[in-house]
Amino acid sequence: MRMRRWWILLIVLVALCAAISIVWMCGERLARLKAHLPLIGPAKSRELQKPLKASSALKYLGKPSQASVLNVKYETIKHPSVDTRKSLVNSKNDFIIVTASDKDSFNSLSNLVGSIHFWEPKTKIIIYDIGLDEKQRHQIRKWCMTSLVSFDFSRYPKHVKSLKQRVVKPIILKEVLETHHRVVWMDPEADVRGSLTVIREHLEKDLNFFLLDQDKDMRKRSHKGTFKYFHKKKKAFKAKSSFSELVSGWVKGSEAHRKILLTWERCARDINCVAPPGSNARNHRYTQTALSILTYSSRMRITTHNSLVAVQRYQLDRNPRNSSRRIINLGRQKSKDYITMICRKNETT
Repeated sequence: MRMRRWWILLIVLVALCAAISIVWMCGERLARLKAHLPLIGPAKSRELQKPLKASSALKYLGKPSQASVLNVKYETIKHPSVDTRKSLVNSKNDFIIVTASDKDSFNSLSNLVGSIHFWEPKTKIIIYDIGLDEKQRHQIRKWCMTSLVSFDFSRYPKHVKSLKQRVVKPIILKEVLETHHRVVWMDPEADVRGSLTVIREHLEKDLNFFLLDQDKDMRKRSHKGTFKYFHKKKKAFKAKSSFSELVSGWVKGSEAHRKILLTWERCARDINCVAPPGSNARNHRYTQTALSILTYSSRMRITTHNSLVAVQRYQLDRNPRNSSRRIINLGRQKSKDYITMICRKNETT
């Protein structure tokens, strides 16, 4: 009888030791897993479980179960480390504003440049000439902190020249990012209403800067041919706003650069993608349609910054010399507030 009790006690002790060993090994594995995933702590895990808001954080179109509908190609891309982020944004010429203008947009361009000179006098500006006249070019060459680059249409298909402003943005951005690290595109119709420090901070944090357009459903002005080109179903983009191409920010070598911009640029060079048969300005938004499809399908976690944008005059300070909370003006009413504030080289010597 005593012998049987000793055997039972021994079996219990062995089972207890085995249980303790299993718990210890699980704890060690969990610790190792956490050590390899420094970006995902308890707070971050809870954040990732929250539903995304369409106006602020956009990961990818629809729910994970819709991936087959969207034909999304899944890729494993490592999140940039702190050192990688610093290397991506550290450069003496790390923040450039780029735009493009023809002769019809020159007055708007002058206002944009004047606003940058007033609020960001040390920021370099690159202006691509897509149809300026010689008198306008002569004026631009006198502007401070400004470089004028002639866009070489002969290097691209004929549709690029005929569509100009509707097509050139991604082509220019790709070219500028070959020599600069942080680039912000601004259409000539935009202007600046305060320091751009907050945009610099967003570029350093997110490695991109995006806005949503005011439309409520991008499908209304997106031709089916572009969806077909990207092997997407148009109905899958129901009630999705477009990503605006009027203002955008890019960092060389970033995920947005690799996964969105490079494909966007290739699309701009292919008429079947950017301007498919049957498309026109009433039913299609050319590169903006392509940008929106690519961004929604990128599976990136995108934060948009529409709180920094004014689309109505009342959203701005009445005095253009006072900083507005909304530091980018995209109002449809053309502004002339900063034309007289352009800095000219002979005035600074």
